[in-house]
Amino acid sequence: MKNKLYRQKLLILLEKRIVLWNLIRFVEDFDVAGGLKKLAEVIATRQGFETERDNLTPESSRKEVERILGCSSRQANRVLQRLRGGKIARVPCREQILALLANGEKRTPELTEVIQGHPKAINTELTRLVEIGEIVKVQQGVYRLPEL
Repeated sequence: MKNKLYRQKLLILLEKRIVLWNLIRFVEDFDVAGGLKKLAEVIATRQGFETERDNLTPESSRKEVERILGCSSRQANRVLQRLRGGKIARVPCREQILALLANGEKRTPELTEVIQGHPKAINTELTRLVEIGEIVKVQQGVYRLPEL
Protein backbone atom coordinates (compact mmCIF):
# COMPACT_ATOMS: atom_id res chain seq x y z
CA MET A 1 0.00 0.00 0.00
CA LYS A 2 2.76 2.42 0.97
CA ASN A 3 4.74 1.52 -2.15
CA LYS A 4 1.74 2.15 -4.38
CA LEU A 5 1.10 5.57 -2.81
CA TYR A 6 4.76 6.48 -3.22
CA ARG A 7 4.67 5.42 -6.88
CA GLN A 8 1.53 7.53 -7.50
CA LYS A 9 3.13 10.62 -5.94
CA LEU A 10 6.23 10.07 -8.03
CA LEU A 11 4.14 9.83 -11.22
CA ILE A 12 2.30 13.05 -10.34
CA LEU A 13 5.60 14.87 -9.77
CA LEU A 14 6.94 13.54 -13.06
CA GLU A 15 3.83 14.70 -14.92
CA LYS A 16 4.13 18.16 -13.35
CA ARG A 17 7.76 18.34 -14.41
CA ILE A 18 6.88 17.37 -18.00
CA VAL A 19 4.10 19.97 -18.10
CA LEU A 20 6.49 22.61 -16.74
CA TRP A 21 9.15 21.64 -19.31
CA ASN A 22 6.61 21.92 -22.15
CA LEU A 23 5.45 25.30 -20.84
CA ILE A 24 9.04 26.58 -20.77
CA ARG A 25 9.53 25.38 -24.36
CA PHE A 26 6.33 27.11 -25.44
CA VAL A 27 7.39 30.41 -23.83
CA GLU A 28 10.82 30.18 -25.51
CA ASP A 29 9.18 29.41 -28.87
CA PHE A 30 6.77 32.32 -28.41
CA ASP A 31 9.67 34.68 -27.64
CA VAL A 32 11.61 33.53 -30.70
CA ALA A 33 8.54 33.81 -32.93
CA GLY A 34 7.73 37.28 -31.67
CA GLY A 35 4.00 36.53 -31.55
CA LEU A 36 1.36 34.04 -32.64
CA LYS A 37 1.82 34.58 -36.40
CA LYS A 38 5.13 32.71 -36.70
CA LEU A 39 4.71 30.41 -33.68
CA ALA A 40 3.76 27.31 -35.71
CA GLU A 41 6.78 27.80 -37.98
CA VAL A 42 9.16 28.21 -35.03
CA ILE A 43 7.78 25.10 -33.30
CA ALA A 44 8.16 23.08 -36.52
CA THR A 45 11.76 24.29 -36.93
CA ARG A 46 12.63 23.41 -33.31
CA GLN A 47 11.04 19.97 -33.64
CA GLY A 48 12.96 19.38 -36.86
CA PHE A 49 16.26 20.17 -35.14
CA GLU A 50 15.30 18.00 -32.14
CA THR A 51 14.59 15.11 -34.50
CA GLU A 52 17.95 15.62 -36.24
CA ARG A 53 19.66 15.83 -32.83
CA ASP A 54 18.06 12.56 -31.75
CA ASN A 55 19.23 10.93 -34.99
CA LEU A 56 22.92 11.83 -34.49
CA THR A 57 25.15 8.77 -34.57
CA PRO A 58 28.85 8.16 -33.91
CA GLU A 59 29.29 8.19 -37.71
CA SER A 60 27.89 11.74 -38.01
CA SER A 61 30.37 14.32 -39.25
CA ARG A 62 31.65 17.10 -37.04
CA LYS A 63 30.24 19.73 -39.42
CA GLU A 64 26.80 18.11 -39.19
CA VAL A 65 26.94 18.14 -35.37
CA GLU A 66 27.99 21.81 -35.44
CA ARG A 67 25.06 22.71 -37.71
CA ILE A 68 22.43 20.76 -35.77
CA LEU A 69 23.51 21.78 -32.27
CA GLY A 70 24.75 25.24 -33.22
CA CYS A 71 28.02 24.76 -31.37
CA SER A 72 31.74 25.24 -31.94
CA SER A 73 33.94 22.62 -33.58
CA ARG A 74 35.52 21.80 -30.20
CA GLN A 75 32.15 21.22 -28.58
CA ALA A 76 31.07 19.13 -31.60
CA ASN A 77 34.17 16.97 -31.15
CA ARG A 78 33.29 16.46 -27.47
CA VAL A 79 29.75 15.42 -28.40
CA LEU A 80 31.07 12.94 -30.96
CA GLN A 81 33.56 11.56 -28.44
CA ARG A 82 30.70 10.88 -26.01
CA LEU A 83 28.67 9.23 -28.77
CA ARG A 84 31.66 7.06 -29.66
CA GLY A 85 32.19 5.84 -26.13
CA GLY A 86 34.22 8.59 -24.49
CA LYS A 87 37.88 9.41 -24.36
CA ILE A 88 40.49 6.70 -24.18
CA ALA A 89 41.74 6.66 -20.62
CA ARG A 90 45.31 7.93 -20.53
CA VAL A 91 47.67 6.18 -18.13
CA PRO A 92 49.71 8.80 -16.25
CA CYS A 93 53.42 8.97 -17.07
CA ARG A 94 54.30 8.29 -13.43
CA GLU A 95 52.43 4.98 -13.40
CA GLN A 96 54.01 3.89 -16.68
CA ILE A 97 57.51 4.68 -15.39
CA LEU A 98 56.95 2.80 -12.12
CA ALA A 99 55.52 -0.22 -13.99
CA LEU A 100 58.51 -0.32 -16.35
CA LEU A 101 61.03 0.01 -13.53
CA ALA A 102 59.37 -2.88 -11.67
CA ASN A 103 61.15 -5.17 -14.17
CA GLY A 104 64.59 -3.75 -13.32
CA GLU A 105 66.64 -0.69 -14.12
CA LYS A 106 66.03 1.15 -17.36
CA ARG A 107 67.72 3.87 -19.37
CA THR A 108 65.90 7.09 -20.22
CA PRO A 109 65.77 6.32 -23.99
CA GLU A 110 64.15 2.94 -23.26
CA LEU A 111 61.50 4.61 -21.09
CA THR A 112 60.87 7.30 -23.71
CA GLU A 113 60.48 4.71 -26.46
CA VAL A 114 58.01 2.55 -24.54
CA ILE A 115 55.95 5.41 -23.06
CA GLN A 116 55.85 7.27 -26.38
CA GLY A 117 55.72 10.63 -24.66
CA HIS A 118 57.68 13.81 -25.11
CA PRO A 119 61.27 13.19 -23.93
CA LYS A 120 61.36 16.45 -21.93
CA ALA A 121 58.12 15.55 -20.11
CA ILE A 122 59.42 12.08 -19.27
CA ASN A 123 62.74 13.51 -18.07
CA THR A 124 60.92 16.04 -15.88
CA GLU A 125 58.78 13.25 -14.37
CA LEU A 126 61.90 11.11 -13.75
CA THR A 127 63.56 14.05 -11.96
CA ARG A 128 60.44 14.63 -9.86
CA LEU A 129 60.21 10.93 -8.92
CA VAL A 130 63.89 10.92 -7.88
CA GLU A 131 63.38 14.03 -5.73
CA ILE A 132 60.43 12.50 -3.85
CA GLY A 133 62.23 9.17 -3.47
CA GLU A 134 59.94 6.92 -5.51
CA ILE A 135 62.80 5.93 -7.84
CA VAL A 136 66.59 6.01 -7.62
CA LYS A 137 69.02 7.43 -10.17
CA VAL A 138 71.78 4.83 -10.56
CA GLN A 139 73.90 6.91 -12.93
CA GLN A 140 73.24 9.48 -15.62
CA GLY A 141 70.20 8.30 -17.61
CA VAL A 142 69.71 5.04 -15.65
CA TYR A 143 66.90 4.61 -13.11
CA ARG A 144 65.51 1.86 -10.88
CA LEU A 145 63.07 1.41 -8.00
CA PRO A 146 64.51 1.85 -4.48
CA GLU A 147 65.51 -1.34 -2.70
CA LEU A 148 63.32 -2.24 0.24
